[in-house]
This record gives sequence, C-alpha cells and structure tokens, in this order.
Amino acid sequence: MIGAFTKRLLGWDAAHIAAQVGHRDPALIVFTYGGNDLRRIVTGSLDEDGYVAEAGAVIDLVRAGKPEASCLVTSVIDHGRSGTYAVAPEHVATMVAAQRRVAFEKGCAFFDTWQAMGGPNSIHAWLKASPRLAEPDLKHLNHRGREQMGQWIHEALLAGYVDYRRRGIDTLAAGSSTVSD
Repeated sequence: MIGAFTKRLLGWDAAHIAAQVGHRDPALIVFTYGGNDLRRIVTGSLDEDGYVAEAGAVIDLVRAGKPEASCLVTSVIDHGRSGTYAVAPEHVATMVAAQRRVAFEKGCAFFDTWQAMGGPNSIHAWLKASPRLAEPDLKHLNHRGREQMGQWIHEALLAGYVDYRRRGIDTLAAGSSTVSD
C-alpha cells in the first residue's frame, strides 16, 4: 500500500493478508513506510514509542503469512515537508530511530536510507543535483533518485548475503546485523 499512514495497514483483514503472503511465498518482505507519519511526529501526535508499536504490529500482521521470511525495514528518506507541515531534521531523526528500533525488535534487517542519501537536509542537495534526484515537494525522490536508492539497497543486500555466506551464520535472521549504518 503506497501513500498511507503506517497504522492504516492495521485495518487489513489479518486472515486475508496471511493467506496472500503465504500464497506468494516471499523470501524477503520489505517495509518502507513512515514518510506520511512524519507529519504526526511534527504535530506531536506520534512519538518514537508510538511508531515502534504501530510498525511492530504491521510487521507482525504481514509476516504472519510466512514467519520464516526474512524482512527488511528501510528508513524514511530526508524530508523538508510532509503534507502541509515543515519537517525538521530532528523529526526525521526520531522516525529513523523508531524504524531502526522496530527492525531489530522484530528481527528484521535495517537500511538507513536517510544516511545513505546524506543525512539531515540532504533532500535539498538531491533536488539541486544535476540531473535532479528529488521532487520539488521535498518529500519524494524522482525516478532517478529512486533508481539510485534501489541500487544502493541492492548492493547492501548483496554485500550482506556475501558476508553471511562467508561467516556461515544467519545474522540477518537473528536481527543482529544492519544492512547499512
């Protein structure tokens, strides 16, 4: 589901989602949410603990269909806005901390998209890049930015897999390793 608050997924029919996930039999489930939730951080209606609880429940809901599937949580990208709200670096930092925490609590790998793109206020650099990598709304990457981020995530997943094979242990499934810091 694209363009929704994380908690919206909690309204899904649990049995239906479990059956759908089981039928699709994924090896990896990727959770990329939080951008819309930033406005709730900005307004104070959501804090780190609240997001961890919501996102944790969503991860449980989706993974119920295939509990043995690996999972990956990717953090929000840098934002300058969410809806009509200005987003400051401390708001993004709160969300990223919550996403990192829930990833480890649920045994998922974590990719810090925010740091990968340059950290605080990097959305402005991505907007000014030539060619441009972000949209003028200061909350979305354009197709070039999405391709770049996808490439970095792909490279991190492959590097993690090579490391796993080299060590012969399943650290990602144990939740004790990040894909990217």
